[in-house]
Amino acid sequence: MKPSTSARIAIKGSAFLSDRRLLYGFKLALTLALLVWLWHYLRPHDFFSVWNNLDSKWAALAFVLVPANIFLQFRKWQLLLRCAQPHCPAGVALYSLFAGFPLGLLTPGRWGELARALYVPSLPKEQVFMLSALDKIHTLLVNALLGSCALLYFIEKKLLPDKWQTLAVLTLAVFLFLNVTLLVPGFFRRGLDLPRRLGFKKFALDASALQIATQKLFALYLLSFLFVATYCVQMAVLVRGLAAIDLLPALAGAAAIFFLKSALPITVGELGIREGLAIFFLGRLHVPAAAAIHASLVLFVCNLVLPALAGLLWTWKRKNEDMI
Repeated sequence: MKPSTSARIAIKGSAFLSDRRLLYGFKLALTLALLVWLWHYLRPHDFFSVWNNLDSKWAALAFVLVPANIFLQFRKWQLLLRCAQPHCPAGVALYSLFAGFPLGLLTPGRWGELARALYVPSLPKEQVFMLSALDKIHTLLVNALLGSCALLYFIEKKLLPDKWQTLAVLTLAVFLFLNVTLLVPGFFRRGLDLPRRLGFKKFALDASALQIATQKLFALYLLSFLFVATYCVQMAVLVRGLAAIDLLPALAGAAAIFFLKSALPITVGELGIREGLAIFFLGRLHVPAAAAIHASLVLFVCNLVLPALAGLLWTWKRKNEDMI
């Protein structure tokens, strides 16, 4: 006897969940393996002694920029939500932003932050899901543009092979074009309609229903640019505080690290990948491996772990209040 329709769906669903767990388990194992390799790559003495050379004023600047980092994310997310619902409360935008941080921490590329859609009850979840994806795409494209410029800087300074120059120029041209599309209303509206053209009708955003004027497109792009620039500056000043390096090369190194990290979302929280790239690029700028790893890990804790813990506590507190 054939299984019922509901039984077949359950079987498919369980197989899907099993595949997802297997993939996540693989990424977790890869993350741990990379972290163990990094630990053995450095001598314990070098790993801890790097703090003896810390310039506290540069480290303090990185910590001061943490609230700015979160504020820029909040303003961009609030602006996107208000394109769909002009009177969306600021509290809803802030709560949904923080509620997405914990899942973002546990997923490669922080794509788990799309779970914000579950915490905006006044809008259809599919619409909020796509707005969250739009938020992420803005950040990725700006990140890629700055990262492409950084790669050209490394090639120009003879820190990377000259044979990579053509590929780097083509990469820059592609991402420059894609960044321009974020500012041109016609291109932007076609992008919103892309899910419908691909057959995902319920995820398509109705451009005519969204109140996205040209000035809002520029505001979204500016907030995205400032957000990416903020965490690149944070990384650069942390490196500057731990090693003798000029700020401009450190900024180029940070931009290159974040660009290629985003292109390799194969570990949990990009742990190991980010640190390996930091060793690669900052090492070419004569930054000790221990300083590169510490700067990367401190930034990971400040920008990802602490907001995720705050989001976890907030959602737990809200859930308990709802149960009373």
